[in-house]
Amino acid sequence: MEKLYDKKQIEYAINSYNKIFKAYDPFSLIFRDNIESKTLIFNTEGYFLSESQFNLLFELIQRCKESYVYLSITEFPDNNFYKSEHWRIPVDIPYEEYLTIPVYLENAIYSSQGEWGLIISHEEHAVLGGGEEFIRNFKQKYVNHSEDIRNFKEYYQYCNRNNGVNIDWLESFLKQF
Repeated sequence: MEKLYDKKQIEYAINSYNKIFKAYDPFSLIFRDNIESKTLIFNTEGYFLSESQFNLLFELIQRCKESYVYLSITEFPDNNFYKSEHWRIPVDIPYEEYLTIPVYLENAIYSSQGEWGLIISHEEHAVLGGGEEFIRNFKQKYVNHSEDIRNFKEYYQYCNRNNGVNIDWLESFLKQF
């Protein structure tokens, strides 16, 4: 695992990010049109994936013939992604080492080749997008994917009923999955 400080390395990471995502808000339609398929993961372990979610994702990543991925904080100062924190992470990183990354805000784990990406929110959900085969393989092994979407919807409907949380965005958001 390596924190990136070099401007060219950060620029390369951001270019990879921009091939996948058009925004930073995990409650919006953030994926570019070239991202063929998407799914939602709910609940995460705060700003981290659970061990089973992590192991499944990184098992699939290793099949993509990438030697490393990026992790970037997607909430950053002065609306300048270059000022955020970025890491290059080997695809064989153990879960315990992943948990040592000083992640304290919403963050993205994404392909160094710009082929797939995941953003984890402060509300303990993640959105994952990539090619049809990549997401199909994820859903086949992550048996909770339909339940996660249902639980996410029910959670926000509950928040709306009991706390007046605005959910005008919810239906259009869920249609992408």
